[in-house]
Amino acid sequence: MTSPRAGPRAKFPGHLVYALRSDPLRFLTRVAITYGDFVPFRIGKLRMTLVNDPEAIREVLVTRNDSFTKSPALRNAKVTLGEGLLTSEGDFHRRQRRLSQPAFHPQRVAAYADAMARFADEMTASWQDGQTIDVHEAMMEVTLRVVAKTLFDAELASDIDEIGTAMDVLVKMFSRATHPFGRLLNKLPLPSNFRFLKSLSLVHGIIDRFVRQHREAAVDRGDLLSMLMRARDAGGEVTTDQGVGAGSGGGAEAGEGMTDKQLRDEIFTLFTAGHETTANALTFTWYLLGRHPEAEADLHEEIDRVLGGRAPVADDVERLPYTRAVLSESMRLYPPAWIVTRQAKHDVEVGGRRVPAGGVVMMSQWVTHHDARWWPRPDEFDPSRWLADPQPDRPRYAYFPFGGGARSCIGEFFARMEAAIIIAAVARAWSFELADPREPALQPTITLRPRNPLLAVVRKRKPPK
Repeated sequence: MTSPRAGPRAKFPGHLVYALRSDPLRFLTRVAITYGDFVPFRIGKLRMTLVNDPEAIREVLVTRNDSFTKSPALRNAKVTLGEGLLTSEGDFHRRQRRLSQPAFHPQRVAAYADAMARFADEMTASWQDGQTIDVHEAMMEVTLRVVAKTLFDAELASDIDEIGTAMDVLVKMFSRATHPFGRLLNKLPLPSNFRFLKSLSLVHGIIDRFVRQHREAAVDRGDLLSMLMRARDAGGEVTTDQGVGAGSGGGAEAGEGMTDKQLRDEIFTLFTAGHETTANALTFTWYLLGRHPEAEADLHEEIDRVLGGRAPVADDVERLPYTRAVLSESMRLYPPAWIVTRQAKHDVEVGGRRVPAGGVVMMSQWVTHHDARWWPRPDEFDPSRWLADPQPDRPRYAYFPFGGGARSCIGEFFARMEAAIIIAAVARAWSFELADPREPALQPTITLRPRNPLLAVVRKRKPPK
């Protein structure tokens, strides 16, 4: 077992911290190009290793998953996310995932397709031909409505602006989790902390209200919260009762469901991840289609041929291969989850290299998805690469927008279907002209999002013949 080769060294105190926090995408890309696939460096007292070898990434996420725990940054994020699937560990995480899994069964998720298409149609109904819109704002709003409907069976139309603003505050504050003085800053009487606490209280209050209403109704309303509340863990087997059981604030034994606190943490995690990541994926999809009118024309041709002007339904997703390819290519170029980190519980070998106990492994989708070894012309938008035969020499973890292994995104099927349905619903009637074709400035926090409004002119399409 060998140690990784030498990596970057700080030129002055705080140099690497500043470089990583100020422009992490550029820093990690430059480090991988300069030093290779296994790059050690220090951030303060933490020993970091950037891993950009797909087989080694697979080892960390899959085969040696038990040798790692979540990184310090995600542990710090518990102030926002609590003990949800994104932050919880060990047996508790495995139990919560077992309880949550039935809510994301493809058959159950497919039932939400009509609502996804309806919200997309309601969004575009207010557009005028030639109007300039903020694409990111529009996608954030429509995915927020989708997640509220599918999680709570709630429309939230009157509260959408207030909730959207609160979620924006919460997501931007995730950058505090990676700040070397983040815990101290969280305790100071700063305006950002007051905004954060107000926003967190608002969203928690909404979730608690829906949990209480669902408990009182004691019926399955067809939403994810109803499914989570009915799930029971009996000796590792998940079952559902015939109604919604009573909750408490304490722990849970085998055969019991989630407490109200556990429900809130899981719902909040799903609310944040399901809303934010899909909105960002859609935003960058429209940006890329706006820059590549030939790809947009191919997308319109497929949608017109398959849908014939009607709204998309769940069964259409499999019949829209080019639409799915556009989405996959968008998430390759602009992965909503742009980095995965793990901390070694003990000395462990990864790809023949030693990662010391306490060392943090960084695996960046941004870096790996732009690696020319696996992706010819890596910076080009080419959806057709997803329609050709699979590359036999491309490792599985050269592309991992939803992570992998036991901690892969539980909502992957949901997110892919939602994005495809919304793309099809919008593109069947509208096209986009970018107000500024230059690449948008990026803001990598817990997700990758555009830093500024992404403006586009919407054009009404003629109905297909």
